[in-house]
Amino acid sequence: MTRGTMSPQLRLTSTSGVELLARLVYHGDTYGGGQLVNTGYRSLAEFLVPRGVWGRLNAVYPADELPLGPGWAPGGVAQLALPEPEINRLRTWLADPSAVEDAAVLLVGDDEELDKAVVALGRLDLEPVREADALRALARARAVPPSLIVVGQDVGRLGAAELVRRVVAAAETRDVPVIVIGGSEADATAAGAALHIATPPDYAALAEGATELLDMV
Repeated sequence: MTRGTMSPQLRLTSTSGVELLARLVYHGDTYGGGQLVNTGYRSLAEFLVPRGVWGRLNAVYPADELPLGPGWAPGGVAQLALPEPEINRLRTWLADPSAVEDAAVLLVGDDEELDKAVVALGRLDLEPVREADALRALARARAVPPSLIVVGQDVGRLGAAELVRRVVAAAETRDVPVIVIGGSEADATAAGAALHIATPPDYAALAEGATELLDMV
């Protein structure tokens, strides 16, 4: 890992359904919400409950000393206990972050078209993550950048075009392709969307376009 690039991250889901983010922190990297710097020469494993850009810090451990076992929970918090499959994923990821695929598509909006978009994108093997509100979606994307973002029109006060502009402008998400469903194609393109799908959507075109965009990333 070259310092200054994005640290490896892994999404996990606890037995109680709480979503967690694991992050590897190397020598010279910041952690704890950017307040601390890893000045040692051992990698750290940081666990957060994603809330906002940095999330809420839960626990930090030396990466090679995680006490992984049945029912292990970051920070000893019971509701964050991990089921055995997630423990195994975490163990594999710690040994080799590139060995664990963690791709997701973030679908933003309360549009019924997005329900069908989830089905259309199912063959891409992306974990669908839904968020109705644009501001919450933006915070979530910055905390845990997805592989793809699909934006509807019913996204709250921020508006679809402004959401796209902010996604493109943010360092954490500027490389994430964005597809906009509905609204003005000119507005979507001007905001920085990689693809616009008119309504009623052609879901085959959506899946094909998403596949091409992911191949380019």
